[in-house]
Amino acid sequence: MGESSLGFADMNHQFPEDWGKDGRTLLTCGGDSTVRLWDTLVPNSTERHAKKIKINKNSDISDPTSTNNGATPNSTNKTLTSPGGAALCVYRGHTLHTSVWDCAFCPAGYYFASVGNDTTGRIWTTDRINPVRILVGHQSSVNVLKWHPNCNYILTGSEDDTVRMWDIQTGRCVRLLSGCSGGISALAVSPSGRYASAADGLGAIKIWDLGSGKRVNELRHNGHYGDVHSMCYSACGSALASGGADCSVRIWDVRGCGNTTMNPDYVASDVLGVAARKTLPEPVKTYYTKDTPLLHLHYTKQNLLLCAGKIL
Repeated sequence: MGESSLGFADMNHQFPEDWGKDGRTLLTCGGDSTVRLWDTLVPNSTERHAKKIKINKNSDISDPTSTNNGATPNSTNKTLTSPGGAALCVYRGHTLHTSVWDCAFCPAGYYFASVGNDTTGRIWTTDRINPVRILVGHQSSVNVLKWHPNCNYILTGSEDDTVRMWDIQTGRCVRLLSGCSGGISALAVSPSGRYASAADGLGAIKIWDLGSGKRVNELRHNGHYGDVHSMCYSACGSALASGGADCSVRIWDVRGCGNTTMNPDYVASDVLGVAARKTLPEPVKTYYTKDTPLLHLHYTKQNLLLCAGKIL
């Protein structure tokens, strides 16, 4: 697929995007207070995106830069137009002149959510230009969001050091997860939907049991130095990957992550004192880039970890 020209007014910040289930539509947000839905395969009609090349009857593409202009006995002139991308809809609902920091499709499609600098989250449907729910409760800028795997809830992380879990049908906050410092910079929800992880501005990662709303673990020993920009669970849910400004990716074993002294329910049932003898969790693997802060991590269904960063 060719490059798509998708732009916003504010180009000084790396804004997230999310692909639709069809692999064709793209959801983006930006510093102009909008969320945009794009069709990335719509051909761009302007001549500057079209390339004339020679294609022979055997479907061999000759070199268009050759001195004979790629002429062959059985060649014909054809124009191939690369996809340019077109905005299907522009969603305006966040407060004017504020940035929309994150957006994401619901795993089932149709619904999507956005959060921004106006301290709110908003839930939308692709066929309506106005939000169907406005999520109010955070006291500061809302930086990140994640959908729960069952599609009935979303989680939002804010500069007010809290994570909130919202019921999308009512728009009410059903969980308030606290214990972080320095703002929430990344969020992840386990594939089972039982645990939520959040990274704060000090590089520490906190884990909560969403069933009880209690914090059950903290990953910081030999952890990141500085902001964690992205986290994701493996498809099997046994590993949590984190990457950030310290140019490293760390893999954490999160099997049995709730079996610690931080979880009062586990301590009450731990008659043998196993939790008290456990050491602080450490990353099982740490990978360093040369000079590339990690901005986005993604586990495939085959448990392959893909990483994207910014070359300095």
